[in-house]
Amino acid sequence: MAQLKSFTEGMRKYRAGCYDEAIAALSDLVGRDDVPGRIARYYTGMSHRCAGIESMRQGQYEEAACRLHQAVAYLGNKADLAEYLCTVYARTGRVEQSLGQAQIVADSQTQSETAQIRLAHAHFRAGQFPLAILTLHEALRHLGESTDLHRNLGLLYAQQDEYGLAREHIIKATQCDATNDKAWRYLGMVESACGNLHEAAAAFQRAYNLCPDDTLLGYQLCLAAQASRQAGKAFTITLCLPAAKADTSQVRQLAEYVAAQPDFIESFLALPPSPADEELFGLLSTVLKTALADHGQYADLHHHASRTLWRLHDADGALIHGRRAIQINPQYKDALVHLALVEESQGASQEAMEHLNRAVDSGADWADVHLHLGGLYQRGGQARQAVGHYRRVLELNHHCEQAVEQLARLAA
Repeated sequence: MAQLKSFTEGMRKYRAGCYDEAIAALSDLVGRDDVPGRIARYYTGMSHRCAGIESMRQGQYEEAACRLHQAVAYLGNKADLAEYLCTVYARTGRVEQSLGQAQIVADSQTQSETAQIRLAHAHFRAGQFPLAILTLHEALRHLGESTDLHRNLGLLYAQQDEYGLAREHIIKATQCDATNDKAWRYLGMVESACGNLHEAAAAFQRAYNLCPDDTLLGYQLCLAAQASRQAGKAFTITLCLPAAKADTSQVRQLAEYVAAQPDFIESFLALPPSPADEELFGLLSTVLKTALADHGQYADLHHHASRTLWRLHDADGALIHGRRAIQINPQYKDALVHLALVEESQGASQEAMEHLNRAVDSGADWADVHLHLGGLYQRGGQARQAVGHYRRVLELNHHCEQAVEQLARLAA
């Protein structure tokens, strides 16, 4: 109960913009490995991020850098909920190709910049720096000027501490595509290494303008601005905050995970109600809708969609998906029990009784189901049936006071 209170208080403080108080309220939960712990870590990180942005507004770059560094520690370089949840739960990617495999791919895809870049990095990891550089120069000669080729050449030179050549190629990368945030980020890093602190801050600012939801980039910008100020050349950060939006590619990845791992959604649905429900279950609804677009015949996805919409107080949507779940799987016990709950709330008591009886016939011979049925029959004036279900409750749970009370009431 104390943990639930802390969680609820943390959410309330976060939404009110009281970020330090939110962090304090959530502090007892962030060390847990369960879902509440993960959500607490997310909002702790977001609280640091919001506080950091506020410090940036006020020109307090040192404080902003500290805050954003703490945000990165909690979130990684992720600031969107859907993206963060995906980082935590999504399946691991492919194992990196060996040098031999990279060579085969590059030979078969001579017009592919990506294949040539992968081959160059494979050479570099194998300690073959000259071959790595040669691969990218050959790619530039055959494929023409390219942001990615120049940027990766700059990175390889920088890793050998050849910052002059690194700077030359990364500047060319920004000239090829002035909207490439990675090129501006790496130019900021190289300018910093060269001691060009004001130029570094300007490059990070250009990158941040292109990618304002990048927490790590904001941290780098603060450090560069502070360093430039300390060197005698003041730099003023310009904020351009993003509009809140879902990352559709990340939502699709999460949807595929949900389709393969239904227990993931179950862990969220088991959370007690809280002020975070609208944001959290709004996201889950989007994820489930995406998953159902590709897996419309999965009864469990429809059941979870029904329960998610129920948490969002969308009874009509909950009914649609609940009925679809039992249409696909008529013996789906949990779906039948949940659908009955939704139907009862809408005044459809007869349908609720029918679905609860079907659940019992399908194996849901559970005390809570019989208690629910007893109440429906009792309110419908069917005392004999109600008594039968209350007695079954007591057979399954001898200590159910509610069943005892209702039997006594019916006997009177």
